[in-house]
Amino acid sequence: MELSLKLRAKVQDVFDRIVDFFPLTWLGVMCSLGGVLALLYYGWKRLDLILLVIGAVAVGLLVISFLLVILATLIVYLRVRTQTHGESISTECGVPSTTGFTLPSLWWLPMIDVKWTWLSPIAEVVVRTERGSHRELVTAERRGQYTEVTRRIEVGDAFGFARIAFRAKESRSLTFFPSMGSLKRIDVARSLATGEDRPHPGGQPEGERADLRRYAPGDPVRFILWKVFARTRDLIIRNPEQAISPSRQTIAYLVTGDADEPAAGTARVAIETGALGAGWCIGTDGYEQGAKDMKGAMELLTTPPKASEDGGTGLASFVRRNANMPGARVVVFVPAKPGKWLDRVVAGAQAAGSQGKGTSIEFVVCADGFVEGKKPGRFARFFGLGDENDSSAARLEETRELVSKLGASRGNVLLVDRKKGRVFAGAQSLAALQSMKGQAAKGKGN
Repeated sequence: MELSLKLRAKVQDVFDRIVDFFPLTWLGVMCSLGGVLALLYYGWKRLDLILLVIGAVAVGLLVISFLLVILATLIVYLRVRTQTHGESISTECGVPSTTGFTLPSLWWLPMIDVKWTWLSPIAEVVVRTERGSHRELVTAERRGQYTEVTRRIEVGDAFGFARIAFRAKESRSLTFFPSMGSLKRIDVARSLATGEDRPHPGGQPEGERADLRRYAPGDPVRFILWKVFARTRDLIIRNPEQAISPSRQTIAYLVTGDADEPAAGTARVAIETGALGAGWCIGTDGYEQGAKDMKGAMELLTTPPKASEDGGTGLASFVRRNANMPGARVVVFVPAKPGKWLDRVVAGAQAAGSQGKGTSIEFVVCADGFVEGKKPGRFARFFGLGDENDSSAARLEETRELVSKLGASRGNVLLVDRKKGRVFAGAQSLAALQSMKGQAAKGKGN
């Protein structure tokens, strides 16, 4: 199956290259056939003077466009060959950045248009014309580290009769960090932050704000925090606190899959703001070795996932290798769109909880907004009838099922909206999803 997909992709690539070098578009082919027919058959043989003039004008315009496109392509190609190496770029996904790549605008050649896109890595390209040159402005859509840029440069005429496209590679060091969105100005998760309260006169000002845990059958009712229950609908009890706060270890893990950019951005916020505490390590799918410092974590977060189908595969083994302290906390950053990774993550979380040592699991479900309705089918997506936010936003029903299934594994669930900078904890996440669904239904009704 994998071999056939690679072969199909290779054949498609060769076909695209052949089509790019063919100078006439479909419109140009149709107009050239019509022009030749009007000129030679109706105009020349049947002496139709009107069609003779129309055919001559059409053929002449096509010939001029064809020659101008060939000349412009040669000029642009020679200019591209002089730009074989560019300066390194480090930027955040979603933030426009200039690359220094320029091409001549060819303002002195009439009817000529030059444009280009990035084939690798994936980025949106905006071309700005300044002082007779086209300057490139790119916005990365996917985190990663790259050493080469592949562009598809297209030179065509204004009428769309002729165009020639070619690919150009440029050696350039690129680093695209996952975007933090609106989470730059807020605390990612209050329950992950280190505390400053002194629970006992003989204790140290470190550890959790309060030594709390979920209620379990047999716990004294007098230890239940009823104010917390009234606000979150979660039964939380206070443990008898020790004079010296125990040292806790935080193990973070990023699950890769479809729409995992919000999860990577949220993990970056948690690391840069110190929300994971003092002793922490982070890992992700496809990489056995995790990171325990800022530099290593940024390298890990900017490395493209090796295979999105393997999301959650290494969670259990990573926790088993690194959870070497009693009372370790496992924080798993997951996408808000369910996938094959879900069952693996649930199984990994149950395996981590069964190790004993007081290990607790926390899931951080991340998205860039939420939309109501079912996912559009292939027919709707083919004709552009799907939701315009389908690629970045999560479906409310899918996210609700995801949160319920993760919560059933006895792990605490945080729901993060990176786009708006909102965080919902515990039972608030399901209530927030229900509220969003009601607001979406009300908006449709109005």
